[in-house]
Parts: sequence; C-alpha cells; structure tokens
Amino acid sequence: MKFITNVESQLILRKLADFGVLSDGRELIPLYETIFTLKRIVDPNDEMLKEYYGEDYITIKTVLLTAGKVIFTVDAFYSMIDTRKIRTLDIENKEFLRFRLAMAKLPLLIPILMDVFVLLINQTNLKDQSIKSAYWSQAMDKYYKEVRLEKKQADQYQSFGADT
Repeated sequence: MKFITNVESQLILRKLADFGVLSDGRELIPLYETIFTLKRIVDPNDEMLKEYYGEDYITIKTVLLTAGKVIFTVDAFYSMIDTRKIRTLDIENKEFLRFRLAMAKLPLLIPILMDVFVLLINQTNLKDQSIKSAYWSQAMDKYYKEVRLEKKQADQYQSFGADT
C-alpha cells in the first residue's frame, strides 16, 4: 500500500469533491486529473497497470489518452460559450459538432476511467478515507457561484433582447 502525504491527500480529495458536485460533463476533469495524480504516485512506470490489464494494457493506455482529449473538448466548449452564443449557435458549427461527438463518447469512457481510478485508489491509504465536509462545501460554493453567474448573464441577455 502506498502512503499518500497530507498535501497529496488534500489535492485528491478536493478534486473528488469537485467530481461529486459537477454534473454537466465537466465533472470528469477533476476525476481525470485525480487518476493521473494517483498514477504518478502509485504506478509511475505503469507496472501495476500492465500486470492488472495484461493484453489490454495498450488499449487502456489509449483509452486514457483519448479520454483526456474528449474531456478537455467538452470543457473547451463550455469555456467558449456564453448565453449569447448558445442562442445563436448553429448546429453545424465545428465546435458544437466536436462537443456532441465528445459527449457521445463519454458513456463509453467513464466505466474504464472509474475502473482505473478504483484500481489506483485501492493501492493507497485513501481507500478508507471520506471527503471532508469542508471540501464538499467549497466545491458546492464554487459550483453555485458559477451557476448564479451563468443565470445572471442569461437574465442580462434576455433583458437586453427585450429592450431592442
């Protein structure tokens, strides 16, 4: 069993709190970052992954890289858009098509990401720990702050449209 330091533990548990709170596709970013943090700590040379997955190791490695591209494509789309763009977005827009393709791949990738996550976390002292309520609270505050900002932008846009 690999011992995770307090600093690493805080980082991982905060990311997992974010993963638990977000729900629009962006929640996979903290999970993905956590997997690679754990991988760096627990299995830097991929020896455990090679042993566990055997012949499927190359496939798993490819899926992890593909998952990163897909997850960050989803995040890039959310970062690019605002309320005005959503209302005028053409369904044939390249960014929107990339986003839809990425979202379609997520259900195939999530079980593999979770499998790798569980494998790695079970090799650490974090497997028996729970996420502190302060981390949940901070994640919720951050999430709801973003939701309120998005709602405020939407309301401003609607009032602007009503004035014209």
